[in-house]
Amino acid sequence: MSKLQHYLSLVVFTLGFIVGIQIPNYLDQYAKRVDARLREAGDHLHGYQLIADRNHGGSLDALLERHRQSIDETFRAEAPVIERLIVQKQLYQREQNALELGWFRAVGFLVLRGNRSLMRETWRQYSTGIPLNTQAVVAAFLCAALACVLLELMVWLFGLIFRPLFRRRRRDVTDV
Repeated sequence: MSKLQHYLSLVVFTLGFIVGIQIPNYLDQYAKRVDARLREAGDHLHGYQLIADRNHGGSLDALLERHRQSIDETFRAEAPVIERLIVQKQLYQREQNALELGWFRAVGFLVLRGNRSLMRETWRQYSTGIPLNTQAVVAAFLCAALACVLLELMVWLFGLIFRPLFRRRRRDVTDV
């Protein structure tokens, strides 16, 4: 291994470590955003839930159906609003449940099925930090190792592709 390749490996490892240590921090900020949205949706639904508790055995779906079928235009106009609040609360509840499965599974959920809008919002307002906990250290080492493996794979592939060209060129130069 040349000195240049060695130093490049150190730089890549360090950058991978720095990126990796941010993953649990981002996940934490995303989870807090989901929790805030869930609470907000619950607060907006609270009054409707009280009405559903009194008049429909606690069923928001029954209340929603009653609004949809009402002869009063005001109540029919409220139906999409109530439905949107119910859907939002369910969405944020599913997100929160997925994030509570442990940090490794939560990262997988976020990458594969996370709410893209919330992810962008979290990224725009993201504040870096260096959490000193087990998840951050494990994530940092995993990212650093993956970055180094990818670097070694690229070096190997370049060698595989370009080494025959250099050998052929050397033979051509020495034949002259």
